[in-house]
Amino acid sequence: MILTDIIKHNIRLKLKLVLGSELRREYVAKKKQEIRRRQFVFTKRSCESLAMTEASYEIALMLAKKKKSFSDGEEIVKPCLRIFANCLCNKNIEKKADEIALSKQAVTRRTEELANDVSQQLKDLVQSCIFFSLALDESTDVSDVAQLCIFIRGIDDNFSVFEELLSLESLHEKTRGSDIFDKVKSCLENLQIDCSKLVSVCTDGAPSMIGRVAGTTTLLEKFINCPLLKYHCIIHQESLCGKTLNLQHVMSPVVKCVNKIRARALNRREFREYCEMLDLEYSELVLHCEVRWLSRGQVLNRFCKLKKTVYDFLEEKNELPEERALLCDNNWLLDLAFLVDLTSHFNDLNLKLLGKNKMFPSLVSDINAFKMKLNMFVSQLRNQDLTQFPHLKEQSECIADNDNFTKYIENNKLVKESFESRFYDFHKEENCMLVFINPFSLGEQQIMKMPSKMQMELIDLKANSSLKIKFEEFSSVPNASDMITFWRSLPSENFPELRRFAQSVICRFGTTYRCEQAFSVMKLVKSKTRSRLTDSNLKKTMLLTVTELTQNIAKLAKSKQAQKSH
Repeated sequence: MILTDIIKHNIRLKLKLVLGSELRREYVAKKKQEIRRRQFVFTKRSCESLAMTEASYEIALMLAKKKKSFSDGEEIVKPCLRIFANCLCNKNIEKKADEIALSKQAVTRRTEELANDVSQQLKDLVQSCIFFSLALDESTDVSDVAQLCIFIRGIDDNFSVFEELLSLESLHEKTRGSDIFDKVKSCLENLQIDCSKLVSVCTDGAPSMIGRVAGTTTLLEKFINCPLLKYHCIIHQESLCGKTLNLQHVMSPVVKCVNKIRARALNRREFREYCEMLDLEYSELVLHCEVRWLSRGQVLNRFCKLKKTVYDFLEEKNELPEERALLCDNNWLLDLAFLVDLTSHFNDLNLKLLGKNKMFPSLVSDINAFKMKLNMFVSQLRNQDLTQFPHLKEQSECIADNDNFTKYIENNKLVKESFESRFYDFHKEENCMLVFINPFSLGEQQIMKMPSKMQMELIDLKANSSLKIKFEEFSSVPNASDMITFWRSLPSENFPELRRFAQSVICRFGTTYRCEQAFSVMKLVKSKTRSRLTDSNLKKTMLLTVTELTQNIAKLAKSKQAQKSH
């Protein structure tokens, strides 16, 4: 009976839903709406799953960049999201937060996948570059495992420059030149890099790096079978030049006084209170660290400003009688003032040499400028002109009949001779640097000293009025961006050799600053509380922390099947 009624109903409906009728149009529209509503349920769920997967990647990336543990996702981030949801009294947010995959294992996987994405992008960049250079440095982590830091700077035909961490390689046994070379070679081969494009290598100057027989750079040169430009980090050399100063009799008492006050908690608190009571500009001394580039200048400068307070404090404590006596010795105070002034000049130079994307010609210019300043210091001291030595001038005014600055002149000469010796090789590249910085200033004799394949193009460039006008539009001291813009503007059909020359200069490393900076990050990533971090996870985390490339999180999320957190 029921079946008969249904059949009769369907027959009547078919008769009413004739083609073109109003009832038919309403019926079709209703069915379409029902289908869309059903589809939307699945689409909404898919979008939510994708969003939660992307959130998982974003949080994992943030944890890596902030040098946090993989377990912080589950132990800190997720509880914070629950607190936020509870404060809003929103159960839906709390439910969604619980579904984000933030377990230790999930964050570890996400970090690895993000690092692999960076490595793939870097591989594509390196394979498209015209030239590239390497910066190599080695240090130890908190577990005393040697870590080799390899940075790469490359440039493509359109003068787009990139500077990235190529790899962080662990050395668990010896750190000989051959061991380091094997790691560098393996890294280059894994990324399928054409080694014939390698222009230069900058190292920390260790014997294992620069040895003539079995040094890393020597072995690398033999491997690629073509000559390499090999540089010892300019900042390291500048620091070694500063150590030629024969003023240890000044530095040792200063360090002893600082350590006496800073190394003991009670002394430090009392000294701080004493300075605050006197309403002084500074209330702390700076500890000396031999390996930090700017440390000595900062220690001396602060000590000089607080020397009277230091003397009064030590006298009250009846400590360090020999050092207290020196603080009353005018000759010693003159030496202190001279050392403060000279190290401040060193620090100014150091700050100019530090930083990312520093071009080699500008670093050479800074060194040459400082050598000229040292010459000027010698002349001024001979003429008793203390304009560039304000602390020495102030101290000498307190002493009657003090006009003998011979020993300070000799110290300046020692520093200058050290600079001339260590940076002697820069003279060989003087013409090349001049061509890069200002090719229009070259004379006929200077052009003749350049490689024959560049001579004709240099003459054409010097005679090109439009390019000369474009060059003169830049500021009197063109920055790195200006120089790259100018050399990019040269037509490739007219100046192919000059463009290649400029590209090879731009991609050179002059310092291992990026490696040292990466080691500072490494100390935070692999700390005492994370000393069991594996070599692989350390490398992946460092790639994400140091890179300037943008991770393709949307692509990675789409390639994953969303899983709820357990």
